[in-house]
Amino acid sequence: MLDAGCAYNLDEAFKLGEQLQDLNVEWFEAPLPPSEIDGYVKLAEGLEVKIATDVHPEPAQVINLLSKGGVDVVLTDVTTGGGITASGKIVELTDLYNVECSTHQGWHTSAIGYAASAQLSAVAPTFSFQEGRIHYGDNPFGNPILERPLTVERGILRVPEGPGLGVELKEEAIAPYEVS
Repeated sequence: MLDAGCAYNLDEAFKLGEQLQDLNVEWFEAPLPPSEIDGYVKLAEGLEVKIATDVHPEPAQVINLLSKGGVDVVLTDVTTGGGITASGKIVELTDLYNVECSTHQGWHTSAIGYAASAQLSAVAPTFSFQEGRIHYGDNPFGNPILERPLTVERGILRVPEGPGLGVELKEEAIAPYEVS
């Protein structure tokens, strides 16, 4: 997988996309700026490598892309893209259009964000991959704030069980961060 971070124009993205498909890359993520919907459509039509986006966080943007055939994989992020409600709508849209859905988590994500992402991933019918940077030991808002730590087994984040997101906070661990 290659995340281009919206760095290319259409011609550059085509050239790189052709090289990526020759290398059997899984997907080419965010090759163009988010506003270049027609460019995404041209890339999806003209390249064999899957075109993915994590830069269209609003369901209306995703409908626009999906209805035009402009994307093969949609990544949604519950912590930066409108919350679990907007991400849930995006998951439903990927199911309606039979397009792969992946969840995305960044460096900033707390254990609560990972738990929400795991819950959403578990119910996504077209789910393919959960992208994230599991760094609980280094993150003061990772496992240190949870009564029961999140676990990864053989590269798979286990879905927390229990009410809500399946996690319980340690009040004493978050108390030092309270602002009055």
